[in-house]
Amino acid sequence: MGLSSSQARLLSITARITDNEYKSQQIANQRIKLSDISNNARKEYNDALNSNTFVYVAYNNYGGYVQTSLSPAALYEYQPSKNQYALTNTAGKVLVDNKDAKNFRETDTLAEFLKRYDCLDNVSEMEKYIEQVKVPYEAPNEAHKAWEKECAAIDAQKEKDREAVENWVDEGMPVWDDEAEREKYTTRTHIFDWQYEESEYSRDLYEMFREASQGCYGHALRDGYNPKENCYMHVLVHMLDLSISPSNNPIGYPKSFTTTIGTNVSISESDITGNWINNGYDAYYNKICDSFTPYMVPVSDIIRDGYDPKDGSPVQTLWAYDHLSSELDLSTAKEWEKLISDYYMQSININDTSNDALLKRLISNYKPNPSGNPIKKTLREKTIDMLYLITNLEELVPDDSATQEIEYITYYNEILKPLIQTFQEDMNVSLRGYNIVDKYEEDFNESAYNAAREEYEEALANYTPNPPVFDENDPKYAYPKEPPKTVQKERTEEVTKSVINETLTIIDPEKAQWYTNLWYRMNGYDNPEMIERLRPEIVNDRDEDTTRTDYILSLMDIEKVTDTENFEVLDKNLMGSKDWLNNALSQGWLTMERVGKTQTSNKYELNWSSIIYTNATDITQVEDQERISLAEVKYAKTVRDIQAKDKKLQADMTKLDTEHNALLTQYQSIKSAIDKNVERSFKTFQG
Repeated sequence: MGLSSSQARLLSITARITDNEYKSQQIANQRIKLSDISNNARKEYNDALNSNTFVYVAYNNYGGYVQTSLSPAALYEYQPSKNQYALTNTAGKVLVDNKDAKNFRETDTLAEFLKRYDCLDNVSEMEKYIEQVKVPYEAPNEAHKAWEKECAAIDAQKEKDREAVENWVDEGMPVWDDEAEREKYTTRTHIFDWQYEESEYSRDLYEMFREASQGCYGHALRDGYNPKENCYMHVLVHMLDLSISPSNNPIGYPKSFTTTIGTNVSISESDITGNWINNGYDAYYNKICDSFTPYMVPVSDIIRDGYDPKDGSPVQTLWAYDHLSSELDLSTAKEWEKLISDYYMQSININDTSNDALLKRLISNYKPNPSGNPIKKTLREKTIDMLYLITNLEELVPDDSATQEIEYITYYNEILKPLIQTFQEDMNVSLRGYNIVDKYEEDFNESAYNAAREEYEEALANYTPNPPVFDENDPKYAYPKEPPKTVQKERTEEVTKSVINETLTIIDPEKAQWYTNLWYRMNGYDNPEMIERLRPEIVNDRDEDTTRTDYILSLMDIEKVTDTENFEVLDKNLMGSKDWLNNALSQGWLTMERVGKTQTSNKYELNWSSIIYTNATDITQVEDQERISLAEVKYAKTVRDIQAKDKKLQADMTKLDTEHNALLTQYQSIKSAIDKNVERSFKTFQG
């Protein structure tokens, strides 16, 4: 027996009720996940609030109090009246930076080491006297001078030929880099696949958009930016019906689009290719990389076609983000904030075609329907309006002839720049949560690769190296016979002679002491015997006829103890890292040492000794304000994202509840009708 129409409708409604209940459960699960994310973000923020960091306390030349984050660089930087510390690893070697290591390796004595830090000055004392001597000599004549010149040319050629042999590199030999050659004959095509659920292979669509757009976006917001450069337009043109070939070249251009005010805007191929997105400029790492244009293809697709979850539910259209006037504090709201909300559209006159009215309609997230009431723009309509606005801003904001371009540049800085920033942030809400898998399809041209390989092997088989040869006994290096000089008679000459007494004077005694201490620590011994070092000495200044007290460094021929290096070079990134040093000291990877000395009249005993960093009076622990500030920004952003998603889920749940109640009403009505029909049928048979 077939089903009646009422029974069929009852079954259909039952199926829809079951489907609604399943969707409601899914939304409830998603809201639970949002709650977990919120709790984790709050915990991470609380951890940051409780975090501490170490700082180094010192005093500048004026006695001022200076507090610096504790890093190796801050610890090693010389300052007068500052305690001197060193860091040693578990092998007992002191850690130094590249400069100190280079200076130590390239010098043999303490004096040479101190000169590298501008601690020494040469002071020369010269005594002159004249004596008469008989000087027999042979004077070179023209022939001998020509011979010397010829010998010098032979020496120069010999040295040149010797260097040519030593430095010869076989640059003519054919080379083959198999990995590079395979890459040359391989083409890759981006194939994007939507995923309903996030997986380890998928990427969030907003993250792809952010990575692709960050170069042009950052350029458009920088100080002093000229709106004529239209940098953010490159982001917008990539968002509108983007079509590229398998080799990532734009196809189907030029293209034209109509704005919500009825004007047209066109996109040419050069608009796609002539920018940072297509050239692959990564603004964060400041380098050129692969083109980001393929990343914008799924962005363009979802803006144009909507998102099909492929689960039987309708395709989701992407709308311009809701900025409701009910959420604005109208007493403090900026003009552009009112423009992108429905506040402005409530009173719009669609017949007003003035530039001011057109500007506001282009900026707005809303458009008037045929009755003049505000309705939301789709995200695609918003993108088209933004593109027209940016590319025609100078015409839409006429300049005062007295001030030339000031008006539209001011409009850009005060209205359009915050609008661009808000638009970029709104994309986080519009695109976040859509998952994309980027699959590469590779095509390897094996025949072209094999042909190149055969050509290389043939060239290699036919190649003969031709290195230069040097033979010091080659006849071409033989000197010609030396011609005689002209013999001169002896003659008496007055010869001025001099005796130079040179000492090394300390320019800055404290700085010299600092680097003397470092030199001894790098030299491998931290507690030498009583060694004479910096001592005051009276020096007579003959020019000024006065005396002065200098610090003279004696025993400057002190040399290195051994060729074995008693230090290691610390990476330059770690040298400036406070976090690494905090962890290294607290985990015991490093030991801190402080220098001390016992001073006598003209000697001191040097002593590097270990010290627990928490016992150092000039190292203290404070709140990590930098980490706290970063955590606050991250937490605020996470809360905004969660609120936006939860608001959407709440709206979806309300819609499902309304539909569910309506279906229940229909279900009860049809079921009641069927029950009455069955009851009448039984009475008929019984009668």
